[in-house]
Amino acid sequence: MPKPPTTPEERLLQVIDNPALARQKRPARTGRTPSLLPSVLATWLTRLRKVYPGTKPPIGLRVVNAGLAGLCGVLTLVWLVDLFNARREFRGRLEAVERNVPIEPVGARKEPPPPVNLTQLIDDATNHNIFTFVPTKIEAAIPAVPPAGPDDNGLQDLKLVGIIWSAHPQAIIEQAKEERTYLLSVGEAVGPLTIKQIFQDKVIFGQEGGDQTWELR
Repeated sequence: MPKPPTTPEERLLQVIDNPALARQKRPARTGRTPSLLPSVLATWLTRLRKVYPGTKPPIGLRVVNAGLAGLCGVLTLVWLVDLFNARREFRGRLEAVERNVPIEPVGARKEPPPPVNLTQLIDDATNHNIFTFVPTKIEAAIPAVPPAGPDDNGLQDLKLVGIIWSAHPQAIIEQAKEERTYLLSVGEAVGPLTIKQIFQDKVIFGQEGGDQTWELR
């Protein structure tokens, strides 16, 4: 029959009776050391029965296991609820950001990209000496907007005060001669000039039935 393990109280009494036992090396424990709460609680309940024989523990292992399982279930439910709330809040933030992103006018995207001579680029890359640096000059045929002149039907009298940028941008135009300020959108006119396009830093004017345009900054 295996010898029951010695409790700390019994070992203390043995050391008091025989001090030589204190210098002896304690034998290594065999088996796994309990790390879970039910195992630790079971060990303490066993010791409690040895110290106070006949005492009934107030809580059994079955009750402890049921309580831990219920606590894990509650924590899992709280975690799931928090996860769904965070997902809903994140989606609301994305929708708010999408509503506040300014949309560029369609006319600003209709400008064709500058043409590039691919044949010339291929020839330059083929005949290029890697030991010399010769910058390749690419001429972009961008149609220049003529500046405002004296015969621009009163454009010299106009001043761009500001631009309200949004999905439908508006320009604040001041007419110095009449001392009036206009809030105009694309398609509206001030005098004989009609706004063709509104950019973030300039306004393009034109005349009805004409192809010529003027730029006002």
